[in-house]
Amino acid sequence: MFKKLRAAAHSSKSGPESSQNVGDGPYAKENLTLLEGFEWYAPADGKHWRRLAHVTTHLKDIGIDYLWLPPGCKAEWHGSNGYDIYDLWDLGEFEQKGHRATKWGSGEELLALTEVAQRNGMGLLWDAVLNHKSAADYVETCRAVAVDKKDRTREVSAEQDIDVWTGYNFDGRGGKYSEMKYRWQHFSGTDWEAKMQNNDNLYRFVGPGKPGWAPDVDDSEGNADFLMGNDLDYSQPDVRNDAMQWGTWITERLGLAGFRLDAVKHFSSDFLRAWIAHLDAKCDPNAPLLMIGEYWRGELAPLGAMIKKFEGRLRLFDVPLASNMSKLSLEKEKGDLRSIMDKSLLKHSPGQAVPFVLNHDTQTRYERDHSVIAMSPWFIPLANAFILLRSDSILPCVFYGDLYGISGEHPLPPSCGGNLPKLILARKLLAYGPMREYLDEANCIGFTRSGDSRHPEGLAVVIGNARRVCWKRMNVGAAHKDEVWTDVLEAAAGEVVIGRNGYGMFSCAPGSVSVWCRRNSSARAKIDDMNFDSDIYNMKLD
Repeated sequence: MFKKLRAAAHSSKSGPESSQNVGDGPYAKENLTLLEGFEWYAPADGKHWRRLAHVTTHLKDIGIDYLWLPPGCKAEWHGSNGYDIYDLWDLGEFEQKGHRATKWGSGEELLALTEVAQRNGMGLLWDAVLNHKSAADYVETCRAVAVDKKDRTREVSAEQDIDVWTGYNFDGRGGKYSEMKYRWQHFSGTDWEAKMQNNDNLYRFVGPGKPGWAPDVDDSEGNADFLMGNDLDYSQPDVRNDAMQWGTWITERLGLAGFRLDAVKHFSSDFLRAWIAHLDAKCDPNAPLLMIGEYWRGELAPLGAMIKKFEGRLRLFDVPLASNMSKLSLEKEKGDLRSIMDKSLLKHSPGQAVPFVLNHDTQTRYERDHSVIAMSPWFIPLANAFILLRSDSILPCVFYGDLYGISGEHPLPPSCGGNLPKLILARKLLAYGPMREYLDEANCIGFTRSGDSRHPEGLAVVIGNARRVCWKRMNVGAAHKDEVWTDVLEAAAGEVVIGRNGYGMFSCAPGSVSVWCRRNSSARAKIDDMNFDSDIYNMKLD
């Protein structure tokens, strides 16, 4: 099952399954959807793996095929989300840094989750943090130069001795799985000086065999190699070898379907290509691992260059599209919906785009290397309908926080008025066949899907940002003549009878989205009868 899922999601040459036309035969593909399986403020109670295991069947039922797991390696402290990573090889198995389990749970509970996922045909993606390490075991003295934080290519001091937390022995693990121990030579630099106990300066390590910052990274701040903690130096053979062995080990141990690769603009892209090639050589060539990179830039050019370098082997989250949608949400009726796809990956490289609306990187917080534009809540259902129901959206990613709500000091309920599960299931059951677009009005856009041989129902989507009801005359295909269509989301009133040429006049409520389909179809009945429980924190766990 995992091999089939991996092969279907990785292949972009065949195009989206939704491009299948009516009459294409019985082998039209199924739409696939990815869920980010956590949010930044999820409770640090060690029960997350158990919760995900408990809801895996329900997620599969609404149309989720892939679950992106948080970085569950041992990190700096017990409540960490895992991005301040300490030990790649400790998945909550060893007593290290004052705790055995991670925020998300124990290693045994993680393995139990993988078994549940496998039984349900749910592909798991691991959030791989390969850029840096944190929370070292002891201090070392090394040679370094301070560099300008706003231009890391410019030195602002002479060479000097500094004391840095860069020694890693992983004593709690005792050499199990990997005997690699890290020293300052394995890193490019850091921003924490042990004696001064501050991060006022950014240091680049110097000495024999130390080439400096990696040249094949993003050009932000002159050179974006450094992000946080101790920056791993992939010019060092021991570092490369340890990361490659870990990739093989965790893929086999957890039965992974792929990886979400954190901060790919911050470490060597040549190494990342080699790392992916190493795993490809270990896997069935007919079922390659899904590789999705987080490259947080709002401009199309650097993302396009990354896609070109990886020759289609790496997908990227569509940050420009998410930024466009956030801006439109703030502009309200003054926004031009026709610009929603401008300079986005979905428009220019749809086969490598992973569209998303929100994720943990867009949540209100300070621990990140980029600025974000907060999306106004009214636009979240419009944006999710847009990425989920289009034919060129091959693998959209929906957010745990939208499905189950946000925890923490400023909790939020599930978004979309609780309708996100309906939109996901509508993608699985209805969003097939040719797409006709109607991006012809600033305040009202739409598109239709005509259906295919296995999913003949079709759908029509209307998105409006005006303070009035919006209308759109659209064609859903002559095969649907005389059918009576209504809004799945029950926001737009009335019925639409499809004309003999396939046209209907569809509407949406002010500042809203409507998803129309045949009123009496079997697929529609499944959506209407859905009973999704979003109260994940009050569920009785096994």
